[in-house]
Amino acid sequence: MSTLFNNNNSEGGYRLRYMEVFNWGTFNGKIYRLQTNGKTSLLTGANGSGKTTLIDALLTILVPGNKRFYNQSSGAEMKKERDENSYFWGYHGKTYSESEERAQTEQLRHKSENPYSVLLACFQNAGLLQSITLVQVRWYTSAGLRKIFIVSPHQLNITDHFGKGHFDVKGEWKKNW
Repeated sequence: MSTLFNNNNSEGGYRLRYMEVFNWGTFNGKIYRLQTNGKTSLLTGANGSGKTTLIDALLTILVPGNKRFYNQSSGAEMKKERDENSYFWGYHGKTYSESEERAQTEQLRHKSENPYSVLLACFQNAGLLQSITLVQVRWYTSAGLRKIFIVSPHQLNITDHFGKGHFDVKGEWKKNW
């Protein structure tokens, strides 16, 4: 008799299989994937390489907005240093304008481009042979920023489900869900 349940406790619980981001922070214009395969992983890199941005993306997927504190891993002292909007627009620095006598925040994405952003994390319970994918899609329309949450029992990915040709700012793509 075969069962779908694996009695190996070391594989119990839902573990991150992979995470993908598109247009989040300075991860701009293409899909970036972090593949952990449910294993304990260590995220390393030089200062400014995006470690905190990826951790904040995972927090955005998992933690309600009113309980989230961005940029913790980099030792930020101010709770307002980063937020969902700054990640969506790709804020990354300031330039000083002598003519306007003020600093202006630089950004990678602009309203005129009708930008959108996708955060996706797939978790798998190897013991139960089950997957769950959590997705947050943000996009800009003339009415402002929009956001939708998706929970799926399937292993989704940005390329096949939310990439070019699968997304439009009018929201027609939502009819597939």
